[in-house]
Amino acid sequence: MAEQDISDLVEKVGDLTSATTELLGEVNVSKTKLDNAEKTATESAASAKTDAATATTKAAEAKTSEQNAKKSADNAAKVVTGGTATLDPEGGKIPLADAEGKIHHGWLPDQSIPFPDFWLPLNDSLQILAGEGKHDQIDVSTAQDGSKMIDLPTKSAEFSRATTATYIDKSGVLRTAGTNEPRFEKDGILIEGGSTNLLAKSRNLTGSAIVSDDPMISPDSITNAMTIRSSADPNVNSNVGLGSVKASNPTISLFVKKGTGFNIQISTRQVLGDGSIGNQGSDIVLTWNDNEPSLITTGNSQPDWVSRSEYISNGWWRVSYYMPNKDKSDIGYVFNAIYAKGYGSTDLNTTYIDRIQIEELPFSSSYILTDGSSMTRGADSLKINSPYSRQHETTIVLDFDAKPVEPYTHFIDEPRTYFYLRSGSKTGAYKVHNLDGTWMSAELVKPLTDLKGKIAISLSKNKTNFYYNGQLWGESSSVLSVVGDIRKYLSVGSGDGRAYINGHIKNLRIWNKVLTGSQISAL
Repeated sequence: MAEQDISDLVEKVGDLTSATTELLGEVNVSKTKLDNAEKTATESAASAKTDAATATTKAAEAKTSEQNAKKSADNAAKVVTGGTATLDPEGGKIPLADAEGKIHHGWLPDQSIPFPDFWLPLNDSLQILAGEGKHDQIDVSTAQDGSKMIDLPTKSAEFSRATTATYIDKSGVLRTAGTNEPRFEKDGILIEGGSTNLLAKSRNLTGSAIVSDDPMISPDSITNAMTIRSSADPNVNSNVGLGSVKASNPTISLFVKKGTGFNIQISTRQVLGDGSIGNQGSDIVLTWNDNEPSLITTGNSQPDWVSRSEYISNGWWRVSYYMPNKDKSDIGYVFNAIYAKGYGSTDLNTTYIDRIQIEELPFSSSYILTDGSSMTRGADSLKINSPYSRQHETTIVLDFDAKPVEPYTHFIDEPRTYFYLRSGSKTGAYKVHNLDGTWMSAELVKPLTDLKGKIAISLSKNKTNFYYNGQLWGESSSVLSVVGDIRKYLSVGSGDGRAYINGHIKNLRIWNKVLTGSQISAL
């Protein structure tokens, strides 16, 4: 090979070596960049993971802070309102404004329905949430003798009753309310007329049927009930005397709880027109269908006698039997004794009873304690300042259950302007009394399906509509006269001392306008 060729080849090899060296350098640089990028990505991923964990922790801390704040707010609300109001919507409570004075949107009704001008919930207090009313007051006098009273921001309805009275609280326990103390049960405030327990001694009775070796806590969760035990001798009946109580059209009621299970009987006889006791009568038998009691009659029973039973709690029931006297030649009935028939077995059977009541009503009212003589419970009175003007159109809505006494029951009384539901042949009728002495009325074609639910009445200058459970139930085109503006009190649940509902009222709302049928249906 020529010397020149060798020289050219050496030069090319040198160029190739230089290019290779340069390429290797670039590869190394790229590798370094790639390693650095991978390292940076790893560090970034780790940093992002750390940030995510930190964010999660902070979110949890924020949630905990929010829950603690809500708990503190709820606790504060309980302290201030006695547990009757909450910030967030909760069944059986009333709304409480937040620190900014706003009420949670969940408390507000459908936006198509205006907020009521007057609102009295009656769930567990007499507090008025909207509209006019009498201010609550506090005694700030040194002697605490009422000589210096100041108004509070809250307003309440006015309630009175001249005696104590019993009721079943929302947990099913029998309680006693003091004089002028309202009674709130699960269905609202209880409004009753007066009644008398004719039985001189209604508990702690004595007799061969009563034993003391098997005590049972009574419905008040404090005292013991009476334990009735049968005799092992089939020819001997054990009994408890009732003192021969006479009544014309009575309802007898008692609290009962099943023991080992057997039937007890209440002996009754007819009281004749001359006051003597006849031979005919009926024994009222307490029977058990599984664990539910009922009262039936043997002998001279009548088809219109009515048995009722209501579960209370802890196995206790209240059973009642209404015995209307349709024979005009008789005065009524006499209740002699409760007795248990003897069983031809040494297995002694027991039933627990408590708080017996005999009263001249077509149903059982709240229990009245007696201990030596008959006792009378005073009537309830619930009043509010009239929250509307009869010069304006008005809609009144309330929830109710009623046990009316003939001939009618009032729900609202102004006291001359009212609407009511009739019992008997005209169940569902209502009337509105005009200020000029005339009446606007409607006898509804169909009676109410049950004396329980939601009723509404809308009054305008040329029409009145009556609704039952959201449905139009009756209407009248009579003209509602307006003579001046009356702003007196409203009596709720009675006709101002008569025609008592003998049941419950709650969620009384009044609008100073006529709501449409669709709005009333949505309430």
